[in-house]
Amino acid sequence: MTTRIDRAAMMTIGASAAAAIMPAAAIVLDNPGEIAAGDVVRPIFFLVGAALIVPAALFAVGGAGRFAALAFPIALFAFFKFTGFYTLAEFAGLHGAAAAIGGAIAFALICVAAADVFRRRDAAKLASFVFAIFGAIAAGSGAMAALTLLKANKAQQRVVANMIASAPQPALGGANLPDVIYIVPDRYGSDGVLASMFEFDNGEFLDALADRGVFVRRDARSNYAKTIASLASTLNMTDLSPLAASLGPNSGDLGPLRDLIRDNAAQRTLRSAGYSYLHFGSWWEPTRRNPHADANFYGVNTAWSGLSEFERTLLRYTPLSWIATDGASAERRECERLKSQLDRLETVRKSSPGPVFAFAHLTLPHEPITMNKDGACIEHIYFPSRRATWEQYKSAYRDYVAYLNKRLIGIFDANKAADDGRGMIFVIQADEGPFPRRLELDLDMNMHEFNEDEVRQKFGIINALYWDRDRYGPPYLTQTPINNWRLILSKISGETAPLVADERSLLMRSEENVYDMIDVTGVLAGKKASALARLD
Repeated sequence: MTTRIDRAAMMTIGASAAAAIMPAAAIVLDNPGEIAAGDVVRPIFFLVGAALIVPAALFAVGGAGRFAALAFPIALFAFFKFTGFYTLAEFAGLHGAAAAIGGAIAFALICVAAADVFRRRDAAKLASFVFAIFGAIAAGSGAMAALTLLKANKAQQRVVANMIASAPQPALGGANLPDVIYIVPDRYGSDGVLASMFEFDNGEFLDALADRGVFVRRDARSNYAKTIASLASTLNMTDLSPLAASLGPNSGDLGPLRDLIRDNAAQRTLRSAGYSYLHFGSWWEPTRRNPHADANFYGVNTAWSGLSEFERTLLRYTPLSWIATDGASAERRECERLKSQLDRLETVRKSSPGPVFAFAHLTLPHEPITMNKDGACIEHIYFPSRRATWEQYKSAYRDYVAYLNKRLIGIFDANKAADDGRGMIFVIQADEGPFPRRLELDLDMNMHEFNEDEVRQKFGIINALYWDRDRYGPPYLTQTPINNWRLILSKISGETAPLVADERSLLMRSEENVYDMIDVTGVLAGKKASALARLD
């Protein structure tokens, strides 16, 4: 009997460790190139440690604890499948807290049922069976995930390094270098897109900018239709064709794009000239923090915000997901985080005696919509989830833009009034336009199947620039942000950086095929859809 109990305990503890590895491995495999090996170490250490200690302690207790220990691997597996239970509860007609409670009840019933089966059956055989299944899955997926994390393509690293190094990096010298405030409001569409897609007249805001000497490029379009590609291109003043050629159209490796954002040429040039770099990050990992920044300002400091994106993703599969992302406290936290960043941006020029470079990737009007037009925190609004209709979502988006507009004017005015003799360069440039309705409904859709209106919606962005006219002449921008930094650095340095004449807009196929691109420049210029051209 002792041998059978020892065998059951050994198999159970092994199965528990396997159950801890499986969800982490699945996330790595689903997001190739997006996760650094260092981000996986802490959660794996904690998960596997807990998976070994908890069942061992329950076996030591004995009695009912033994059956709880035997069921623990299945309970741990179900714990990381909680979102499935939550979805079933929603399908049954429950919502919000009721759906979370329903999912928790289903999770508890599975745990109890598993313990009862072990009580009634041959525990050693069942534990061996569970270990065989879980162990095989964990071994296979874990090995593949490890290879994904450790894979280092030296050729691609060289391409990234060359792209950064080949960007214009003029020498910035002399006194009174201007402060640079660069704000990226995610998914902020052009005035044409806002009018056609959301029935929103943005003229009052754009006129207010113009009255302040801000140049607004009314026909602005992004170079790429996704944040990661758009920022990688803008901040390095180049298109991504060398990287696309190196990786090929079937690659889903986003690692090189993350490297281009983190170690971009714009911040390199400014920092080398003595700029203090203040980074206002988002919950999206590539811009959450920048290791080169003198200060990272996230907006709030909580246990949740201190986790890496990988750790937050792991927790979103568990019952903690509702507490962390859907509970009332988190609703307020994201709203407060954004307002804290907006508040801090109003005083950014007072943060250093020398020139300041502030880069802010703001996740508004990006979903979730967290505020009304007056800035009051609201229950998060998404489409199509959260029972919001398309019309309700459009109304909330309009309010979100209206609130952001007021804050952007306030940020500009406050920083303009804080003139310290250095002068100011101020940019509002979206990375991409809003998601068309079909893409909202199917985030995995083939974007090469966009119609002409959807292409225009996804690429139409706000792009606005201010600099001191007396010092640099009237501000101006080309049609896409690929030249924004070339123009800015030319004015600061007095050296003319050649502009990119071929300002193409390239549409990737999907999140998984970011380097499979077609040229939609012709469509955005008003030509027929037949003008779309696949890139080789």
